[in-house]
Amino acid sequence: KDSKENGEKYFSRINHEITRMERLVRDLLILARAGGDKLAPHEKQNLNLSKLLNELIEDFKITSPNHPIEIKIIENVNIAADEEFLTQLFTNLLSNIRIHTPDKTPVAITLYEYSKDVIITIEDGGPGLNDDLYSNEFRIFRRFNPLTKRSNTNSGLGLSIVKEIVNKHDGQIHARKSDLGGVAFDITLPK
Repeated sequence: KDSKENGEKYFSRINHEITRMERLVRDLLILARAGGDKLAPHEKQNLNLSKLLNELIEDFKITSPNHPIEIKIIENVNIAADEEFLTQLFTNLLSNIRIHTPDKTPVAITLYEYSKDVIITIEDGGPGLNDDLYSNEFRIFRRFNPLTKRSNTNSGLGLSIVKEIVNKHDGQIHARKSDLGGVAFDITLPK
């Protein structure tokens, strides 16, 4: 009986490590694909950003039902972008909230247009970051950031991927202390 239990325990551990390595390889491939040049015109498509965000918020509500969400998204905001990349970007930010904040942590997501840009803010009322990190965004977005808590299923590349995707879309991202108490990410993308 002991050897069967040990075998199941070892199999479970090996399976866990395989899953973790698959995620790491996937994240490295996304990072490699996102890095480098800006998107070429043929890589962009007309994307209803409002619809995409609303769909991802619905997914977040399913995986994080105890997080109250305030949503301020104007309808029918269209941009020229790569849908797969933007899905990954917003999924990474929302996953960070799910993983790194306690239940009942408030979340706010806004989307509005400003001149020739769109601005998306995703923020939470969680523990946030050390105050000195907000002034040093390089440390927030660098790969394998030792300053962020990572779970065993997390590659540590999420914010690096987010930064590369924003750069590839000729946009900007800034982290700041959220009015909710945690961290806010302000993303500006050209229409």
